[in-house]
Amino acid sequence: MTASVFALLTDTHSAVLLSKYRLKCAVTIQVLLVLLMAVRLSVALYVMVGIRPPRTLQKLRLPAAKNWEIIWLLGNAVTCLVGVTALLRNRPTLVRFYSAGKSVKWK
Repeated sequence: MTASVFALLTDTHSAVLLSKYRLKCAVTIQVLLVLLMAVRLSVALYVMVGIRPPRTLQKLRLPAAKNWEIIWLLGNAVTCLVGVTALLRNRPTLVRFYSAGKSVKWK
């Protein structure tokens, strides 16, 4: 009987480790996407704040930012912060908030 309980605990522990690894991968990919989009929208963000963008960014001639891109960036930045906090503090409630933030569909 003890061996089956130990096997069950080991399987549960393995499943938790696998889930946490997948969460780490998802958060890492999302952080990289947010950083990439922030670089792409950096000229527009500088202009919105009222600061002149650096010459290197002006030379890139990036396309103009659309409103949905800025909204996407802000929403995903908040979701990334929740995801990183969920990983650091190991709180299931924050993981649920992260999952809810990733599954919001805009209409």
